[in-house]
Amino acid sequence: MATGIAASILVIWGAITMKQQWDIQHITVAQATTGFGEKKELTLPDGSQIILNACSKLEYPSQFIGDKREVQLVGEAYFKVQSNPEQPFLIQTSDFQVEVLGTEFNVKSYAHDQIQSVEVENGKVQVTLPEDRIRLKKQEQIYLNKQSGEYSKLKRSENKVAAWRNGALHFYQTPLTDVAKELERRYHCKISFRQGEVFENLISGEHDNQSLESVLESLHYICGINYEKDGNQITFYK
Repeated sequence: MATGIAASILVIWGAITMKQQWDIQHITVAQATTGFGEKKELTLPDGSQIILNACSKLEYPSQFIGDKREVQLVGEAYFKVQSNPEQPFLIQTSDFQVEVLGTEFNVKSYAHDQIQSVEVENGKVQVTLPEDRIRLKKQEQIYLNKQSGEYSKLKRSENKVAAWRNGALHFYQTPLTDVAKELERRYHCKISFRQGEVFENLISGEHDNQSLESVLESLHYICGINYEKDGNQITFYK
């Protein structure tokens, strides 16, 4: 009898192993991308909901197996992750990793931006940096400066997580170079800086569904930044 039971266990274990190997071999990598001025909504195999911001890319498997759910992000995305304590959800970017069990948050990690960030709307997340590990909860954010390697953790009384979902632009001590890239992605324009001039402006504020011209006028009024516009070509100067 013991031999029969052992044989049955081996058969079951072998069947499970074969199924896992079959699943692994048949997993494909899907990719979602957005262009200039574009947003895209998608649902992952586990039911998690994602909104991609402009000029972003998300790679994810056709199914999640094993002990984690892992995706790759370049750009910006808002995540509403289905809860599964047995299978943590991981977002890999070029400079940090975000791990959650199930929550709502925003990740911004554009390759050429100086500032990257993680902002939590609900629940908790864990951000793993090259030399540190930070935990964030509701209404907390972390901003990472790729140029200096410094980061700051903030708590806001008013939650404006992923304001871009509703068409708004939100900046917090953002370098003007990053603001320019954000405007390029949103309005599909090209912004350059007058040669020989140095811009160290840090921009804070929010613009709700405004035209490019309105945003440029606001930058001029608040920060004294001048600009020339020729079609979709814009030059900042002092």
